[in-house]
Amino acid sequence: MARLTLGLAMLTIGQYTISSAQSADFSENRGLFSPADYKFAVAAAQGGAFEVALGNLAQKSTDLSVKEFGQKMVDDHGKAGRQLADLAGRKDATLPAGPSEAHQKEVDRLGLLTGPDFDRAYVALMVRAHKTDLKAFKHAAEDAHDADLKAFAAGMVPIVQDHLSMAETLDGNLKSGVSMNQ
Repeated sequence: MARLTLGLAMLTIGQYTISSAQSADFSENRGLFSPADYKFAVAAAQGGAFEVALGNLAQKSTDLSVKEFGQKMVDDHGKAGRQLADLAGRKDATLPAGPSEAHQKEVDRLGLLTGPDFDRAYVALMVRAHKTDLKAFKHAAEDAHDADLKAFAAGMVPIVQDHLSMAETLDGNLKSGVSMNQ
């Protein structure tokens, strides 16, 4: 059974990049997925783990709106992760449980930031990532070979669109000095 935590944001999901450095408990096994579908699923899993890690990190913000956004990412992408893990399990595929090495470096970098520097960097990253993710999920919703994966991607498109809209609003608020500080 596939084990993972999933959000959806991934900087390279649009190209379905798979990191060559996987976690120790992950061995590539595409099961019944086509090579292209498996690449997408792996990228979504790694990106999701990245999104959840960053959402958890956002809880250190002193801005209530950033904290709430981060928690929404954790909640929504956790649910999506369970759905993707179940789907991968039914296809006898193995997905990574954590972010790629490159994503982990980004989590570590943002972890060193505090206050408004963290908030701005986190939200700007969420805007960029969700723009890329939206393209990737739309592509998979149209072109995935596996009908279940195609349906999963299609179901995620409105959620990713909503997250992008929220991130853009939050980004604009932070840039204009609008804050929800406690």
